[in-house]
Amino acid sequence: MNNRLLISIGVIALLAGCKGENAKVDLGYAYYPAEVGAWISYDVDSIRHFPDESVDTVRYQIRELVESAFTDEAGRPARRIERYYRDSSDEDWGIKDIWMVAITNRKVEKVEENIRYVRLTFPVRNDQLWDGNALNDFEPWNYSYAEVDQAYSVEGNVFDTTATVNQEGAVNLIEQRRGQEVYAKNLGLVYKELVDIETDVNYSSNPVPENIQSGYELYYKYLDHGQN
Repeated sequence: MNNRLLISIGVIALLAGCKGENAKVDLGYAYYPAEVGAWISYDVDSIRHFPDESVDTVRYQIRELVESAFTDEAGRPARRIERYYRDSSDEDWGIKDIWMVAITNRKVEKVEENIRYVRLTFPVRNDQLWDGNALNDFEPWNYSYAEVDQAYSVEGNVFDTTATVNQEGAVNLIEQRRGQEVYAKNLGLVYKELVDIETDVNYSSNPVPENIQSGYELYYKYLDHGQN
C-alpha cells in the first residue's frame, strides 16, 4: 500500500471521527418547548364513580398559556403557566389558576396546585425510568417512556413525532392508580389520562364501569394551539 493511499485513508478516518464527535445528540428538549406566548387547549372529561354505582361525567375545556419566563428560587429557567377554563366552545375563557414549570437540562418539574411533579426527564428515550413523585410527599409512581419518536392521533389530529410517558402507582386486583401523557415534538402535551379507582376483582379481566367501586378518571385531549 503506497503512502498516498495511506494518507487518504487517514484523512477519511479523521473526518469521520470529527463528525462523530461534533454531531448533535437529540436529548428531546423539543418535547417541552414552553415558548412564551404559546398556548394549547384541551377537551377534558372528568368522570366520578360512586359506591352506589352511579357515575358523574363532566365535560369542559382547559387552555394552558405560557404567560412569562422567570428565574425560580433555585436560579433555574422557569415559566408561569396561566390556566383558563370554560364549559364549552360557546363561552369565553376565564382564568382558573396559575401553575409553573421549571425546565433544566435534565428534567421538567411542573408545579400543579402547589404540588411538584417530575413530568419529563432528558434524554427522552425508551430506557428512562424515574419517580414522578420524587419531589412531593405522595407515594412513588414509576414513570417511563414508551413509543418515543412515534406518530400519535388524538381526535383525528395526527402528530408525526411524539413520546408517551406511562405512569404507574398501585395496580392490582382491587385498585388502579395509573396515568399516561403524550407529548408532541415542538408542541408539548397533547394527551393525558389519570385513573385512580377502587375496583372489584373482576375489573382486571373485564374493565367496565360496573366493576368500578369508586374513584375518578380524567382525560385531556388536544383541541387546538396557537401563539399570542
